[in-house]
Amino acid sequence: MERWLPAVGWGRREVVLSACSTGWRPSEAETLPLTGDDALGLVASFLEAGARFVLASIPPALDEAAFAFAVAWHRHRLGGASPLAAVRATQLELLKRADLPPWSWVGITGYGCR
Repeated sequence: MERWLPAVGWGRREVVLSACSTGWRPSEAETLPLTGDDALGLVASFLEAGARFVLASIPPALDEAAFAFAVAWHRHRLGGASPLAAVRATQLELLKRADLPPWSWVGITGYGCR
C-alpha cells in the first residue's frame, strides 16, 4: 500500500489509523540504513497522497487505551476542535484517568499541522 497510495492520489482530509504500530517507520529500505525522521511508512504515504492530518500509533497501545483515545479524539473533533487541538485535549483528558497510565496511550500521535 505504501508504494501505490501516493500514486493513485487517494486524498482524504483526515485519516485515523486505529491499529497498533501504524505510525512506525522502517529503519532501513532495501539495505540502506535510514536515520532521522525519513518520510517513509504508512503515515507518510497518506500525507503524500493528500491527507492533511493522520492519527496513528507508533508503538503498540493497550486496546482499552486506544479505544478511549479514539472516542475522546472524535468527541473533541465533533465539538469543533482542530485535529491537533483534539489530540492535545485528549491527552490532557487521559492524563486525569487513573485507569489508563500514560504509557498505554502515549504513542498515539497526530501528524500534520491542522
